[in-house]
Formats: sequence, structure tokens, C-alpha cells
Amino acid sequence: MEIYDRRHNLQRTSITAFLCVSLLVLACSLLVGYNLQLQKKMLEASSVSYELRILLDRSSNEASLMFKSDNVSYLSDRILLNVRDDFIKTTKEITKKNKRLHTLLLNKQSNIGSLTRTIDMQKIAIELENIDRIWAQFQPRVDEIAGYNIAILRSGNRYWQARDALIAYDSTLFKGVSNVNHLVYQSSLYQNQRLRVLYAMIFALVLVGMWLIWYFTLRPLAERLASNYREIMDKNKHLKYQANHDSLTGLRNRNAFNSKIRSVENRKESISCCCLVLIDLDQFKTINDTLGHDVGDQILIKVARDIKHLPLMGESAYRLGGDEFALFIDKKFNIEIMSQRLDLLLSRIRKPMINNEKEIHCTCSIGIAWGEEQGCRTLEALFKGADTALYQVKRSGRDGYCFYNEACPNHDSALSV
Repeated sequence: MEIYDRRHNLQRTSITAFLCVSLLVLACSLLVGYNLQLQKKMLEASSVSYELRILLDRSSNEASLMFKSDNVSYLSDRILLNVRDDFIKTTKEITKKNKRLHTLLLNKQSNIGSLTRTIDMQKIAIELENIDRIWAQFQPRVDEIAGYNIAILRSGNRYWQARDALIAYDSTLFKGVSNVNHLVYQSSLYQNQRLRVLYAMIFALVLVGMWLIWYFTLRPLAERLASNYREIMDKNKHLKYQANHDSLTGLRNRNAFNSKIRSVENRKESISCCCLVLIDLDQFKTINDTLGHDVGDQILIKVARDIKHLPLMGESAYRLGGDEFALFIDKKFNIEIMSQRLDLLLSRIRKPMINNEKEIHCTCSIGIAWGEEQGCRTLEALFKGADTALYQVKRSGRDGYCFYNEACPNHDSALSV
């Protein structure tokens, strides 16, 4: 239940963090999208206002070409009419561009949200109103010129009027369009700066979101996985220990002994340096039957401690089952050193155990077999040799030890026992 609640809380926290980060990124993305749309309109407005300035300059040149006396004297009828038609066409383009400016700059949709408002719409409205007013004054003049025939056009500057100066270069109309163009250009630059700030904000939010997801999701998950891994390793270690150790004495069990034997069998070196010591407690069944299994268990624990006392290099101790123990020494020692080891072991085991102020005595029989030097060329022969030596000790009165070659000087007959 605890694991389920922890996993449920982790999932809920992860979903919350993900949703919060997603909403923040979505909001910033919408804001950036809106600003990009607004900037697109402003850039288009800047382009339109710039084209409007070019058209005003062109219409001023065309009007001058039509009504200056120096020009009409050598212009042909066809050229003069073409100039008049181009002038009418240019003024129509000016009207069209002016309407487009109104749509781009005075559209209410462009002014939604004070946070994204980057241009002074009041100034823009004043400039556009001024342009409309001036252009409305000149529009009747355009209609009038559109009705002139060739004779009237050739009359020259008699038909040049003061209103024609409204479209001249550096006129009020031209300055108004230039001001609009400048305002839009400045706001576009400001919008670029704002977009860079928004991009930095989004990048920061993404980093914060990644950190939040890591902190609330990945980090607890990693910690939990590490904790589970440690638990599994500890359990595996505990299970491995239980599988290879005797629960009562703590010595390695028969399974560990068999594994050791297999590892020795698989290696390429000879078993000549191996030594097997079999230990069997004397009259242990009598102690169990008379004093009880609890006392028997205490004796086994004491014997296990005695066996583990001062081991030789390369020595490993095992409880094979019941009152049977074994020492496997994977290193070559001479008989004197081995005898000292076994004498010390026997003396420790002979020491009585005190239980309820009573001394309980226990002895053991030990059989030892070496490798090829004593005729045991295989591990099976080694085990049989040690068992033969142990049997010889028991026949001789117990409480002692015997080497295989001493018990059975005839190797061939010993291997057949």
C-alpha cells in the first residue's frame, strides 16, 4: 500500500508539473505568435507607407510634367495623354495604399492587450487623419484632371493650381506619410527587442520546466530505482548467503562445498595442493537424545567457532550436515603445519561446554587426505581417502585424526573402499 501511495503521489506530482510547464510555454507561445502577427502587420504597414511616399513623389513629378509650360511645348499628344493616364492611375494607387494603411494600423484587432501595444496609436491616428484630410482636398483636383482633353492639357501652367502643391515633395502630405513610416519603423524595432525578451523568457521557462520535471519526477524516480536496486542487491546477497551458509552455525553448507569442488574441477591446475579434512563429532546422537536438541545445537555452534579459529591460508570451513564438518584447504602445507592445526582444533573441541552449571564434553574424529602425493588424483578419490581416514580414526577409538596414507598405506586398496 505504501509503494502504491508513493507511486500515485509521484505520478500526480509529475502530471501537475508537466501541465504547469505546458501551460506556461503555451501562454508564451501564444504571446509570441500574437507579437509576430502584430510585427508582420507593422512591417507591412511600413512597406505600404514607404510605397505611398514613392507614389506621392511620382504623382508630383507627373503633375509637374503635365502643367509646366517648358514641357508641354515639345511633348506629343500621345505622351501627354499617357502622362495624364499614369497620373490618374498613380492617384488611385495612393488611395488604395492609404486605405490599406488604415486597415493595418487602425484595425481594433491590432490593439488588443496593452502588453503587446508597441506604437502610439493616437499619433498614428492623427497622422492618418491628416493624410485623409489633405488627400480629400486633392481628390476633386484628380477628378478634374481626369476630364481634361489634349487642348486643355496643352494650355500649360494656366491650369496649375495651388492645390497641386499638396502632393509636392516635402509637402504636408509627404511629411505625414514619412512620419507614419518612421513611427511604424521604430515600433518594429521595439517589437524585435520585445520578441528577443519573450524568446529568452520562453527559453528560461523551458529550462525551469525541465528542472521541475527532473526535480519532481526524474529525481524521485531515479532515487526510487536506486533504492529498489539496493534492496534487490541486499536481498540477493541475503539469499545467496542463505543458499550457501548453514543457518545454525554460520559455516558454509554442502551447496557451497559442492560449488567449491566444481570450481576446483574446472580449473586447469592439478589438485596436488588440495587437502580435504572431514570432521565428525563423536557420540553426538547420544548427546542429542539425552540432553535435548537445544544442547546439541549449542555444541554444534561451539564446534563451528572452534573450527573457524586460526584457519590456515586457503582454508574454508563447511558444515556438510548434522554433525559432519569439513575443511577444504586450497594450498599445499607440510604435515607438521597441518598436524599443529589439527592438534589445536582437537584441544579446543575437547574443552567442555558449560550448560546449566554442568560440563558437557564432546570430541571428534578427523580424516585427512592430500592430493596426488598421497595417491588421490581426483577429487572423488580425495573425498574417499579422507572418509577412509576418518573411518580408521573411529575404529581406533575416536577423538583423534589420521592422514590417508597413514590409515591405508596401500593406495589401490584404499581407493576401492
